[in-house]
Amino acid sequence: MRFGRDLNHNKVPLWRHEYVDYDRLKTEIKLVRARSKQGEVLPGDCESAFKSTTYQIKSINQFHKYLSNAIWGEVSKYHVWYSGPKYLEKNPNWEKDIYWEATDEPELQFFLGLLIQCHNDLKKLLWYGMVNSVGFQKILHKFGELGDELDYPDWINARIEDFRSMLAEGLFSMHDESSYRLRRVEVMIEYVTSVLSKRTFTSQSSLLVNNLAHYWYRDLVWKDGLPALDLDVACRAIREDDPDALHAFFEGIDVYAQEKINSCVDEKARMRTKVKMEQQYRKLILVLTQLSIIHVSKACLDKFLELMELDNNLGFPRVDYISWVIDGILVKMSHQQLLAEHFESQDTEQATSRENPSETNDYLLSILARILSTLNNNESRRIVLFKPDVYWAYFPIHQASRYGLPDACRLLLDHMPLVSKSQFIEPVLECRFDKSTPFTLAVAHGHTDVCDVLVKRFRKIWDEAPKNSWVTSVRNDEDVLKAIYLHTDLWQVLPPHGPFKDYQGAYGETVLYAAASSGNYSAVSCLLHNKVDVNIPEKSRGWTPLIVTSVKGYESIVKLLIEAGAKTEHRDRLGWRALEHAVSHSHMKISEMFQDDPSGKIRVTYLLCLLHL
Repeated sequence: MRFGRDLNHNKVPLWRHEYVDYDRLKTEIKLVRARSKQGEVLPGDCESAFKSTTYQIKSINQFHKYLSNAIWGEVSKYHVWYSGPKYLEKNPNWEKDIYWEATDEPELQFFLGLLIQCHNDLKKLLWYGMVNSVGFQKILHKFGELGDELDYPDWINARIEDFRSMLAEGLFSMHDESSYRLRRVEVMIEYVTSVLSKRTFTSQSSLLVNNLAHYWYRDLVWKDGLPALDLDVACRAIREDDPDALHAFFEGIDVYAQEKINSCVDEKARMRTKVKMEQQYRKLILVLTQLSIIHVSKACLDKFLELMELDNNLGFPRVDYISWVIDGILVKMSHQQLLAEHFESQDTEQATSRENPSETNDYLLSILARILSTLNNNESRRIVLFKPDVYWAYFPIHQASRYGLPDACRLLLDHMPLVSKSQFIEPVLECRFDKSTPFTLAVAHGHTDVCDVLVKRFRKIWDEAPKNSWVTSVRNDEDVLKAIYLHTDLWQVLPPHGPFKDYQGAYGETVLYAAASSGNYSAVSCLLHNKVDVNIPEKSRGWTPLIVTSVKGYESIVKLLIEAGAKTEHRDRLGWRALEHAVSHSHMKISEMFQDDPSGKIRVTYLLCLLHL
């Protein structure tokens, strides 16, 4: 019973909709047990419970696999390694195979930021897997108890073994895989941090570009060995912020590509070679742009953006390039806080060697504003700003909220097209694959400043919306609930109007219940001022806000609730009032608030509570 009560509070907020429905499965088993008391139970009587359990195991296995691939893939998309995740898992010494010294400090810090983000996400994934594993183990135990009551019929034992096999092949094995990956990432973070602290850089090359060359340019660089494709020239140009050298490098590529195409014997071969060269050129442009963002090479980055603004010499649609650049800018900006936390325990020399975060972010914000200003029509804005990320299926506004970038959020929101005067385009702020909105991500990561930006924009929409209407795509009531449960200061940026006031969560808890349960006096006072219903009980135990505050001993909040008209005689599912709960937890001052002359009645109540306990 305790697991079912605590499950909702132990969920990772971002994935709260993708957990075992413990109460439902337990209810299904109870129904079978009730039938067994009325007569013999046949396999068909358990079919509903079996189907529900099978469906939930498959669903969570699939979602866990999706999360694992998304977390791992987010690092690999920047070519931290060229051999891929499978190679890393087969080779126990893969950390030593990556020559970390063959780069420079800004790039290595960029990779370190990616690894820290991966590490944090893997820890959440492990917690997600553990909670679900415990839930399913308890359900299987209850199936076993049911089989014990029915003298262990073979058909129940067979199904229990099937469930165990499904979990072993899915959730349990992926949990072990995530544990292994977490250990490997921790080792890699140690290696990178060690290289950064020693400053033993032995090359002016680039890991990002070298890995690209290994995967894409193997034939051109190693086979032909042409100096025109010496990628170290491009790396050096970006590192030294020399746009002229970068321009000369691309001129060499153009000459070589034309010679390669002209040397083909027939038209079909020429077309095939041209397509291959264009693919390699596109990839090179994207990687070198990302390298310019990493090094904050302003002149080189301006050169790339000039090509973009002319819609010339990019070799692929401008909007695809813009999407890549926006993603790279947001990732680079997000690393400032991650690295600051990571280097807190490092020496001052290491801390001062990094670029000024404020100056870097200001410059990157100006680049972001410049890029967004080139989107001069709603169609191009929709394509770029509503383009989902490859792994998480997040839009740029989701990423900015997740990383805690309020200024970037403001810029993105300013350029988002509206379907009408009252509403964003529908998919923008609705849940994605993991059922998260930008507000969910900001709440879950504790980014109050981002929440403030989002809510102010929502208020503007609400003010322009017709009377008595609600903009559905910006509402996610459970986000509000989690905001109060997780971060007690976020309630201050929440709007004082809207249907969230009467919202009930998965267990029937209202926003007032969440505020009272977390001991948030200011939030309770604000909600009561806005005339929320003070007597709505949650569904699990039948507790009202008054009962939960009496249990936890929040005297000032109890007084507020009583003054607001909370019913002191309400009884929960055990028949207990707030008075009995206060006495049983030895909160005598609270119990005295419920009676004018408590001396005799409270002693009697206390004895009754002891008998119940």
